[in-house]
This record gives sequence, structure tokens and C-alpha cells, in this order.
Amino acid sequence: MNQGFSQRDLVTIGMPVYNGAFYLKEALDSLLSQTYQNFELLISDNASTDETPSISQEYARKDSRIRYFRQQRLGTPTENFRFVLERAQGFYFMWASHDDVWDAHFLQECVTFFLRSPHLIMVFCNFVYMDEQGKIIKMHDPHTFFPFGKDQYEQLKRFLVLLHHDGKANLLYGLWKCGVVRGVEFQLVDNWKKWGADANFVFRMLLKGPFGFTDRTSFFKRVYPRKRARLKSMLIKVFYPFLLSLTPYFHTYLRDVLERKGYPFFRRLTLLGYILFIWLRLFFTYRI
Repeated sequence: MNQGFSQRDLVTIGMPVYNGAFYLKEALDSLLSQTYQNFELLISDNASTDETPSISQEYARKDSRIRYFRQQRLGTPTENFRFVLERAQGFYFMWASHDDVWDAHFLQECVTFFLRSPHLIMVFCNFVYMDEQGKIIKMHDPHTFFPFGKDQYEQLKRFLVLLHHDGKANLLYGLWKCGVVRGVEFQLVDNWKKWGADANFVFRMLLKGPFGFTDRTSFFKRVYPRKRARLKSMLIKVFYPFLLSLTPYFHTYLRDVLERKGYPFFRRLTLLGYILFIWLRLFFTYRI
């Protein structure tokens, strides 16, 4: 095994992609340049109609760690994310978007953190937002997106009060223990009715165990700022709390807390109170 690590330390990188040819090479080069080399890379092509298949196959021919899968029909993002997870062979697992970039030490630092703290189920790092051209447009304060806390219970409370729009759902792209994440219900934002499903998933995982954080900025998340017409923006702002209340976002939090077996009654009641607080906060501040 590379660098003295055992087979137990194999990382599976799952990359679901649809028509991602424009940025795909940059993302693959970033992952293949990792200083930690003990990984496999699974590419699941969701029936792309651009150059994604040829690019993926070219990279797979050059590197035996890459396995390329071509879906015969266009499925949902959730289905494609699940596909790579189900085929993972590593002890650790991460999802990788086709348009993101990682520092060369990302995997090395996350795995090393796990080896020092084996009770954790996920390790994440500091990250920034970049635009279509790769220009950094937002630096994040980790305390706005990561649930720091002395134990799992404190992290759960902290996660609930963090604002969704400050990026807490991006914890989805951390390095996970594969056996833990595989056994948890998974859903992405396939449409507006599933808004917040990614944050719900992260919270559901946090109910399974605590997270760890490395303070190095090792993840560069590409975002695509959208411009809305003034009238549309005004309508969204006015009806935003009511529209969000129609989604499963809040009652999914409630369900997950209520269904958590063996959790102390007082702590469960406190978490339910925090969920009520963030729902009320939405109506007074239009922030979630």
C-alpha cells in the first residue's frame, strides 16, 4: 500500500456527472494529483450528451484506479450519487462534483485526521466559493458552516442554528466512513420540493456520530450566481417562508430526531426546540 497505509485506508471517490465536459478535466487532474494515492475513482455518467464519455474513458485508460460507468437513461442526481456509493470498495468515501477543485493535500489531511480520531464519522476542511472562471468570490469563516462543539450533542445543536445559505450543506462533500454513510437514507435536491434535503442528510449523519475539521483551505467549490428579475426576487422574498414550509425540510429534521433510538429524552426535547426556533426565525428574518 502507498505511503505505509493499509487496505483499510482505501478511499473511494465517487463522481456523479451529467454533461460536465467543460470542467471535467480540471476536476480529474485535481483528484489525480492528490499526495494521498491510495484511492479508487468511480465516475458515473448520467447519460451525458456532450464529451463527458470520451474524456472519462480517456482518463480511465491512463489510470487503473478509475472506473467509468455509463448510465443508459437519464436518472435523478440522487440516483447517480447513490450509484457511486453503492459500488464503493473503500473504507472511506467522498462525493466529488465534476466542476470542483481540491488542494493536493485534501485526502492526506483528512485520512490522517481520521487515524488520529477514529471515533469520527466525517472529516471536512475549510473551503471557498469560486465562479465559472475559477476566481474566488467568497472566503468562508468555518464557524458559519461547520458545527464546532465539544461532543456530538453540541455539534447537533450548532448545526441546526447555522444558516443554510452560509454553506453548511457542503459538508456533504467531506470524507466519510463508507460503512456508516451507506446505511443512511440519502436524498438530494432533485427539485424545489426537496429543498434542503442535502442539509437534512448531513444532520442525519451527525446523529450517527461526530465530525472533525481541518483548518486548511483545501476545497474549492464552483458556484454559478443567478440573476433574477426584480419582480421575481420580490415575490420569492415575500412568499419564501411559506414556500419553504411546504417542503419536507423542517419535518424531516423532526422525524430524524424523534426516530433516533436510545437518545436521552432531555436532549431529544432540546433538539426539537432548536428545530422550532429555526422555523420561527425564518418568518422573522427570511433566513434559514
